[in-house]
Amino acid sequence: MELSRELIRAVVGPMEVRPGGAESPLDGCQRRQGRTTLCGSVTIYDLWRGQVGEALPVGVRDISTGGICILQYQEMMAGQKFIAELPVPGAQPVRVVCQVKYCHSVNEELLAIGAEFVGTWTGALPATRAA
Repeated sequence: MELSRELIRAVVGPMEVRPGGAESPLDGCQRRQGRTTLCGSVTIYDLWRGQVGEALPVGVRDISTGGICILQYQEMMAGQKFIAELPVPGAQPVRVVCQVKYCHSVNEELLAIGAEFVGTWTGALPATRAA
C-alpha cells in the first residue's frame, strides 16, 4: 500500500525536515521510494491478533509513500504489526497499519524500526491518557 505524495507532504508539514532530508536516500541504500528525513513524532498502537495496545509516542526518522522508520526503545520483530496515527493539520489523523521489516540499533538503547504500510485502520483505538 502506498500513501499519496500529497498526504505525505501534509504529514511532514508540521515536523522538522532535517537538512538534505527531502526525498533523499539514507545510508546510501537503494530504496523503492524516496524518504523524507524528519525530526518529529507520531503515536503508534501495537496490533496483535486484532487486539489494539495502548498508545505509545515514538520518534520518526523518515517517511515515504510506502513506509515509515520510527525510533523507540522497545524492540519489535520483523512481521509484527502496529497502527501509526499520522497527524494531518486541519483534518482527522490518518491511521495506517504498518508491518515491521527490520529493527536495528541506533545506539545502546535506541532502535530504528522500519515498517511498510500494509493497510488503513478504521476501527476504534484506546483513549489516550492526559499528560
